Amino acid sequence: GQRQELNLGGSASRHCFYDLTPSSQYQISVYTQMQEVEGPSVSITDMTLPEPTQAPTEAPTTKPTPTIPPAKE
Repeated sequence: GQRQELNLGGSASRHCFYDLTPSSQYQISVYTQMQEVEGPSVSITDMTLPEPTQAPTEAPTTKPTPTIPPAKE
């Protein structure tokens, strides 16, 4: 796996991750940092949801065959 690091400001209370692969496991660790001292991490490992399936397409509607009027005498 590819490792990425991101620094967030102290006022951040949440972060969104984009471009994740469906049905894949990711580990996210959060560290506190005060000046040059890094604190212990809080980590979570979880799976992304599977890719959504496409809605089924509706069956084509068939038009009734045209009726032919009876022949005139």
